[in-house]
Amino acid sequence: MSYDFKRLPELGWAVGIAIALVLFQVLVDFDPETVENWKTWAVAVGAAGTRAAGAAGLNWLRQSLKR
Repeated sequence: MSYDFKRLPELGWAVGIAIALVLFQVLVDFDPETVENWKTWAVAVGAAGTRAAGAAGLNWLRQSLKR
């Protein structure tokens, strides 16, 4: 069985899954009573999402360079 690697769908899935995992992690640990500074919290969530998207992008780059 052969697999035809399609860059755009693979990248879309990788980024989508990475974003979903970040959101699920945030929802599990979220307690509004403990948040003292909402700006810091928002920056942390944004950084986690950027990191996840970067990891997905690096995976895509690795796959595309294999060809």
